Amino acid sequence: MASDGALAWLVDASYNAGQVSLHFVRASDLETIQWTDNFQPYYLIEGEHGGEVVRKVNLFTQETVSLQKVNYGKKPPKHIHAWEAEIDPALSYAYDNGLRFGLLHTLKDDHWLPQASLEAEQFSRFDRLFDDLREKNPLKYDLVKEAYTHTTQPVPRIIGTTLGITDSGGTEEDYYNAFLLSRLTNLPIPRTYRNHTVSDWIRSMLYTYYRAHNILIPTSEELKLGDKRKFVTGALTIAPESGEYFNMIVLDYESLYPGCIDVFNLSYETVRCS
Repeated sequence: MASDGALAWLVDASYNAGQVSLHFVRASDLETIQWTDNFQPYYLIEGEHGGEVVRKVNLFTQETVSLQKVNYGKKPPKHIHAWEAEIDPALSYAYDNGLRFGLLHTLKDDHWLPQASLEAEQFSRFDRLFDDLREKNPLKYDLVKEAYTHTTQPVPRIIGTTLGITDSGGTEEDYYNAFLLSRLTNLPIPRTYRNHTVSDWIRSMLYTYYRAHNILIPTSEELKLGDKRKFVTGALTIAPESGEYFNMIVLDYESLYPGCIDVFNLSYETVRCS
């Protein structure tokens, strides 16, 4: 059990039969804390379904829409046109309550609050590196500052079994990366430890942001934008003629695709092809 003012790292979460269990590691003695709370998973749907009315911002139009919040049991019903039905209930609880895996939390009035701040020297360094973004792109500045703040927090030394890690073959780098990825992606540490499913990382980062800013998470059908093709045309590749070539020069653009995405703000909500 824990009392108000307790400090602990959030490392994992699970859902079962109407309850979410949060797995913390206490900062004072590195002992585990299991914290349970009632939670009913839900999806959002149009029309009259007897659920709570919620208002969300549509990512594509930036308009506010009214939807019904419908709770479900073990699984949402199949073949329904609904939003946010596929989200893991334990992660959904974390998103809704502003929790952040891998970070230190404090207990206040039966609610866990993440604790992350920059010391004066750290903030000064951040300002030197990124101050030009403050005027050019305030949103990006805030996102980078949040990521910087999370990754500069101390990483505790906790044994793997306490964290829920059963793989004993990892290195110190694996352990450290798991903590940083957990903080950046807001995923439990057992799911970031030596797990390189990048799509899961990005999805959780987006879900965290959308829930925090009351944005409706798009469905997979919406993201396809009506495109029924099973492939996307890639870059033009020219096959070289066979033979031996000497005195060759290699030209490589580092991070060309990510750089284009960053500079031109390319994303599914900013590109609207016909």
